[in-house]
Amino acid sequence: MIARVRTVAAVLGACALCLNALGQQMKVEEQLAGTMPAKVESFLATPDGLHVAVVTTQADRRVVLVDGKAGPEYKWIGERRFSPDASRFAYVAFTGEKYLVVCDGQEGNPYDAIAAGWPQFSPDGKRLAYVVQKGTDWMVVVDGQEGPAYTAILRDTPVFSQDSSAVLYGAQKKGAWYAVVDGKEQGPYKGLGAVASSGKRFAYAANKDTAWVIVVDGKPSTGFAGVAPLSPVFSPDGLQWAAVVRVGTKWALVLDGKRTADYDAVIAGGPTFLPNGRVEILATRGDKLYRVRTLLPGTGQIMMGTPKPK
Repeated sequence: MIARVRTVAAVLGACALCLNALGQQMKVEEQLAGTMPAKVESFLATPDGLHVAVVTTQADRRVVLVDGKAGPEYKWIGERRFSPDASRFAYVAFTGEKYLVVCDGQEGNPYDAIAAGWPQFSPDGKRLAYVVQKGTDWMVVVDGQEGPAYTAILRDTPVFSQDSSAVLYGAQKKGAWYAVVDGKEQGPYKGLGAVASSGKRFAYAANKDTAWVIVVDGKPSTGFAGVAPLSPVFSPDGLQWAAVVRVGTKWALVLDGKRTADYDAVIAGGPTFLPNGRVEILATRGDKLYRVRTLLPGTGQIMMGTPKPK
């Protein structure tokens, strides 16, 4: 009985020590970053939660505070972006007469409009691009420099190359479309499709004359009846490209210009480069669903297709 009492007393003593330790306040280091307004209209935080941009109202004006530090007053605040490494911040502002982009506290040139979805930083965060309207003309601004005037800029462009060194966007003039790469026009085309990048390389789908082509590093492929919406794509190492294309009324997988047998349909979402270097799609022929993969690199064969119908 005495031993049991001693055991209970020891356990209770240990619990008391635990509770006492939990009750102690942990010491931390505090550094004043700025102020946080009582009235917040909207805010944007970085994924790690270590930086925040807050829009607050002051009468009929709006102010952006980045990590507690206030910027100039504007009539309206639009799109806001942190760079990928969160070291830079840019946003669209309306003065009451013109629109402009403010990057790292510095105002850009005023314009009649700035397209929705912009500005955007390059992958390394060192460059900034956005689409603007001046009168009836549309232009792309990269690193503060205006490009040529066009009648329209392709949606979701400009696109920075994966290594941030180059910029591509689609632009229209006199009814024709051009792929503009670092200020140099490629085309003309009847239309432009998806854009892919790897390293310094670009690939995109384009409607040339009566056919669709895949343009890689400025060189067009053989013509096809159509190109799937998510094609082309690059391999992770950037050495190969793949696309799903329409051939007549059928569909096929193309890898570096060489294609498989035809299929009735290809399931949306591909093609996909696998970790082992193969490319895979899901495709149908008749009432059969096939998983189609290219052969492993270095086997001496081009494609692994499904059996052709007898």
